[in-house]
Amino acid sequence: MVYSGDASPLGDLARLAAGADMLISECSFPSGWETEDHLNADSLGKIAQQAGVKALVVVHVYPPALAIDLIGQIRKHYQGPAQLGIDGLRLSL
Repeated sequence: MVYSGDASPLGDLARLAAGADMLISECSFPSGWETEDHLNADSLGKIAQQAGVKALVVVHVYPPALAIDLIGQIRKHYQGPAQLGIDGLRLSL
């Protein structure tokens, strides 16, 4: 399992998460939102796909990303299991 805090789309998260059973990662913004210190739906989807993670849990989501179908945007790049991490969520590996 790999758990990421704030991340850069230009960082090494894909390498760190390579082959992980689960990636728990921030995704603060929807697709197209440019930022250097957080991920958007496109960058997280590409990282999850490149890393070949078996499951993705999305956390640290800002209001603009909560207002849209964030998981749907992520699925444009990553087709594996993905869900929003909400308070009280229990996960099993």
